[in-house]
Amino acid sequence: MSSTSRSEARAPRVVLVDLDRYDNFRELAAVLRRRRIDVVHLRPAYSGGRRAARAIDRLAGPTVILDGPLGSPAAARQIGRFLEAPTVDVHAPEPVLAVLSELPEWGANPALAAKSRPGRPLAAACDKYEVGRLAQAAGVPVPRATLDLDDPGRYPVVVKGRLGSGGSAVRIADGPESLARSIAELGGPGAGLYLEEFHGGTTLGTAGVSRAGELLAVVTYERADNPGDPLGPPLGVAVADEPRCDEAARLLMADLGYTGMFCLNFVRDDDGAPLLIDVNLRVFGTWLSQQELGVPFVEAYLHVLGSGPPPPPSRALPGTARRATRFGGFRAGARPALEDAAAASRLAWSRVGRLGVGTTMASQLRIAQAAARAARRG
Repeated sequence: MSSTSRSEARAPRVVLVDLDRYDNFRELAAVLRRRRIDVVHLRPAYSGGRRAARAIDRLAGPTVILDGPLGSPAAARQIGRFLEAPTVDVHAPEPVLAVLSELPEWGANPALAAKSRPGRPLAAACDKYEVGRLAQAAGVPVPRATLDLDDPGRYPVVVKGRLGSGGSAVRIADGPESLARSIAELGGPGAGLYLEEFHGGTTLGTAGVSRAGELLAVVTYERADNPGDPLGPPLGVAVADEPRCDEAARLLMADLGYTGMFCLNFVRDDDGAPLLIDVNLRVFGTWLSQQELGVPFVEAYLHVLGSGPPPPPSRALPGTARRATRFGGFRAGARPALEDAAAASRLAWSRVGRLGVGTTMASQLRIAQAAARAARRG
């Protein structure tokens, strides 16, 4: 733990279990620490001679190394200790969050047990297929989905893992051979997969902060997707006026009784109506860009943690846009990679007042690494 004094020990604690080493987790940790929130940032052991990763972590702030792989007895004991009070919230990728929320220490902590209402276990809300059924029952439109991998309906079809994050367990199949290959790539029929009707790329998102199902902050935005990685994080966001997405967020969060940060992804059907395709119950990649557009995410989240007054109204205006943090996906070749890295670097430095020098320097190292890899591909 990063706190040692009695006053710090009484501060609310937020735990980040960061197996995928998300940059947005690192950014959230920096912002919360600057607001006097105790943060425990757990990550896997470094493999091989990962000196750069160690240097980045040292710059960005203290991290705690997991005692073993997730699911091992040693890791369960270690994480269990951090799930006890004064921990008031946990951020983790959905597959990890589903496991943690079933640990006895989670249920014994009133703050964590109250993240979803009785009858809506958080593990079910982390299951991509199950939460789609919950959303549909709550009145939120979703695409057709089936657990029958032999029933693709029409092609193309989306093959998805029920427990996945960051687009890693998603494939788009355009025919029977592609479907069979996608299923094999994702672990086969026994890997917890389902099929979802395809409606184009992810174009809309709705994000916010909720307390006991009540929205304290919410924004709907258009995603500027990366052509080289359309299933991954967007290049930027623009505030959108789409009340149907706001209403979908209100209905689903109320049904779950959810407390914390969230992000929903939508596609549009043939008539332009939004269909919910993904639910993320954690901090998300573009949160800082939207904060800079005027959405009071930090203020709302601090209020949820019991460390601040109710948030002010959002100042975000439809049509306003902001780049998103980028630590990869740069164009191949020395010159294009350098141009992309320079733009990412300028954005990172513009946030030094919010994130601090250490985290900003860590971002610069990550950008330099990504630029070097992209340059070599040219």
